[in-house]
Amino acid sequence: MPRRTRDRAADQPDFVRRLEHCVKVIGTQNGLAAAAEIPQSTLRGYLLRRVEPQRDALIRIADAAQVSVQWLATGK
Repeated sequence: MPRRTRDRAADQPDFVRRLEHCVKVIGTQNGLAAAAEIPQSTLRGYLLRRVEPQRDALIRIADAAQVSVQWLATGK
């Protein structure tokens, strides 16, 4: 039987937890947004699960929080 892939929407709460970890590493949402060079409103949208980040935003957030892009995106 083939292995079922996880639905991206099902992983969203886990992604938000990882993103919240990144916020804690930097200290504030505004600080992470500034360090990642993304608008604070965009970061808030990610945290509220209104939008999914593009690859370049994931890379900038991961770099700012000094975590791996793979971990941020997938939890692995």
